[in-house]
Amino acid sequence: MNELKRAVEEIKMPDEMRERIVRRCREEKETGSAVKKLRAKGFAVLAAVVCLGLAAAVGAAGSGGFFRNILRWDGAVTGTEYEGASDEIELTAEATGRELTVMAVMLEPNAVPYSEIESLGIESFRMTGEDGGTVFEGGPTEMCAVDGGRAEIKIPLPDMAAGNYTLSVDALTGGAKADQPLTIRGVWDCAFVLDMD
Repeated sequence: MNELKRAVEEIKMPDEMRERIVRRCREEKETGSAVKKLRAKGFAVLAAVVCLGLAAAVGAAGSGGFFRNILRWDGAVTGTEYEGASDEIELTAEATGRELTVMAVMLEPNAVPYSEIESLGIESFRMTGEDGGTVFEGGPTEMCAVDGGRAEIKIPLPDMAAGNYTLSVDALTGGAKADQPLTIRGVWDCAFVLDMD
């Protein structure tokens, strides 16, 4: 390397030409590092934008339901379920005599899959008492007509003492003519009071 440097220094050229070459080399060296810094800043900005975009996408995905295929043991699709509907359907319960009326309100009745559903029922439910113990489990209920994004589902009550109870629903069933029933999964808890008057 030293021999090469000596050989370059021995080349005869005017001092002005040598200064110009040295100056251009220095400028190129400084400009090259500036370009690298600019590229690094651009990459950092791009990475931040991508991360924020992914965070927004994950947040948007987590705020609503989604369809999931039901797979058979060999991987064949045998049906579809809708999951994560807890924030898309509101359930309330009221006991009258020996019957529990569950009002299901679809918060966005024009959105898929609710716009296609003509009837709704409860696929599985559990009733717990004030102590948290399970009093009754059941399902499925009869399918009830959906009108204006609302359905009244009736559940006959077994012999239960008067008191405060909680209805826990983890799956509803939506139906339409000539379509396979759609299981709608979520987590709904409805408090209700059973009076024996």
